Amino acid sequence: MKKHRLIIVITIASLMLVCSMGCYWAFQHQLNQPMSLHETAILRIEPGDSLTAISNMLVRRGWITHPYFVNFAGRSKDLAGSIKTGEYEIRPGLTPLQFLSLIVSGKVIQYSLTIPEGWTFKQILDAVRSNQHLQHTLSEAAPATIMDQLGHTGLHPEGRFFPDTYMFPAGTSDLEFLQRSYNTMAKVLAEEWQQRAPDLPYQDAYQVLIMASIIEKETAAPDERYKIAGVFVRRLQRGIKLQTDPTVIYAF
Repeated sequence: MKKHRLIIVITIASLMLVCSMGCYWAFQHQLNQPMSLHETAILRIEPGDSLTAISNMLVRRGWITHPYFVNFAGRSKDLAGSIKTGEYEIRPGLTPLQFLSLIVSGKVIQYSLTIPEGWTFKQILDAVRSNQHLQHTLSEAAPATIMDQLGHTGLHPEGRFFPDTYMFPAGTSDLEFLQRSYNTMAKVLAEEWQQRAPDLPYQDAYQVLIMASIIEKETAAPDERYKIAGVFVRRLQRGIKLQTDPTVIYAF
């Protein structure tokens, strides 16, 4: 009798082991099998999207057949609270495990917007307002209102934004974009002001920026700018008018 019981216990244990191994194999197979998409796609994860909601999105798109495996893997690895919002590029061959790693990495799609040298603030605003990847919050706000929202009430916006190509994820607000450009220019101006030559006739870094703009409009030849700057500095030191055409650089 004891022998029969032993055989039954061994048989049940063996069946449980086989089932466990089968479940484990199925689990690993589902997670390491490339998802069913044949061309690169974009998946946008919104703030508040849960792991369950994201898994269901994969099912609706036909990339996986059941959300359970992705849900279980994400929660067992404690990834549910680490998901980063944004747009992700999903390429063919990506497995569910790789997908989970991607959406917690924060490696979202980056878009670009270039501010060329010499642009007026109006041109910058036009480019920002027409960019489809930025979140538009400023509407038709006046330049003074925008500067106020940036925390710089009373400052004139011209020349305050650094010309460069900026990378940003979708959903970045227009105000965040402008703030970044403003901060970059402020940093550059502060660094240049600290390294200025002694006895220059300027009261602050913004006056230097204005002079640089005047010189840039005066000539397009880099080798002539140094000479023109010297002439202007000497005139200012003597209290003489600049007598240059581009006395008004920016206009709305």
